[in-house]
Amino acid sequence: MALETILSSLIRIVGEENVAHDFVEIPSIHLQTYADVNSNKKAMAKKKLSVRPADIHQVSEVVKEARKQKIAVIPVGGSTTFFVTGGPVPVADESIIVDLRRLDKILDFDEKNGTVTVEAGVTVQKLKSFLESRNWWLPHHPESYVNATVVGAICNDGISPYSTKYGRPAEQVTMIKVVLSDGQTCTIGNKTLFDNAFMLTRLFLGINGSLGVIVEATFKVYPAPESRARSLYGFSTATDACEAVKEINRAGLSPEVVMMPSKERIYNEALLPILSAVDVSGVLEGKEIYVFVGYAGSKEIVEFSLAQTEKIAKGRNGDKIDSRVANSYWSNLTEIGAVVSPQMATIYKSKKYQSSRGGISISHLPQFLDLEKELVPKNGEIVDDGVTSYVFLPQLDADPICGILLDDSNQESVNIFNRWLDDVSMLNKKLGGTIAAVGGTGTMLQHLVGIEMGDSLSLAHAIKKAIDPDGIMNPGKM
Repeated sequence: MALETILSSLIRIVGEENVAHDFVEIPSIHLQTYADVNSNKKAMAKKKLSVRPADIHQVSEVVKEARKQKIAVIPVGGSTTFFVTGGPVPVADESIIVDLRRLDKILDFDEKNGTVTVEAGVTVQKLKSFLESRNWWLPHHPESYVNATVVGAICNDGISPYSTKYGRPAEQVTMIKVVLSDGQTCTIGNKTLFDNAFMLTRLFLGINGSLGVIVEATFKVYPAPESRARSLYGFSTATDACEAVKEINRAGLSPEVVMMPSKERIYNEALLPILSAVDVSGVLEGKEIYVFVGYAGSKEIVEFSLAQTEKIAKGRNGDKIDSRVANSYWSNLTEIGAVVSPQMATIYKSKKYQSSRGGISISHLPQFLDLEKELVPKNGEIVDDGVTSYVFLPQLDADPICGILLDDSNQESVNIFNRWLDDVSMLNKKLGGTIAAVGGTGTMLQHLVGIEMGDSLSLAHAIKKAIDPDGIMNPGKM
């Protein structure tokens, strides 16, 4: 067994206390709330060693030893996508899990260039606190922010509400340091968002570490705004809601957040926690979809932008919703940190959450939403949790997160979900979009990658072969 051969070398590199045979820790909240629809738990039984290097040199030495024995290397941060997409799931018979959480230093904060450089194990929460104490911020705040690492977010093409204005966190990366499959360490990029002609920085982002281990990254960060405010509007049709968003864009307004949750999402994520305080019928009656908008900047600009937004929404038959509902929705997105809230867990007993994460033009979103609703099985085995679309401006693209609640201990329910996932993913593709806008394909959608990429798949394989000739870097993710 190759792992037995390499064990003493790994102990020499990272210390006996930092080598284990068990899997890396998966946050309990993810174990409790995300459905296992790809038998990812079985991966824990695969033969593996988990190592926790303390620095970049140790990462490099671990990779060198792994290559000698041709053992798969799986880089892992906060493990928050283990059940979400399967990015950190080991698929080889033997693997070395490189747990990067000991690399947790914030290395440099450069106010003049507006950048911060961190090691791979720094969590979103730690960096957020560091920047807040200096009145700065990073425009990335996923629901998993407590456990998710910042570099993990760029490795799986993460998303958060602030993606509307700033894009995904990978789009804020200016420079990375990566350990390649031969153990060589490369620094790519600079302190601006101008990359070189081959866009090498972008090449390594969003691919779940399948070309190398990103051990350090530099991000663009921003001074904290003077003021922030948000509002929520309800619409009877998705067409009206989408046209309102287009008008906001055409008007030259610059929201930092635009989310489009369906009625089911508003009920589960915003109303359930405050049912005793709000008239539900007034929020839901005659509404099918909502537009949540947030602005930041000077107080005068924020107030002006909100007033213009309300005018546009009303012109498209949108009704402003009670601010308590808007605040509850925002709290669920940014503070609670669970896709299944305690209130939801009480109602939907034994059911966990999973979703599709395709991408589509906002002009096709109404058609997508109509067709997707027809695809959801009506047999009661799974529950439709509705759709929340993350909207990207100014390009007017949307990432419709279609949620499903299911009992993952029931194999038939899992089978139903996976058939639905394939159908919804291909619906995105047929309407000119992508099967996976965020999160990469991981293991969940790898069987559709050939359809997604078409004749460019051979080029992707050629790049993989050139950079990782032995195929040891997180195999099975493409």
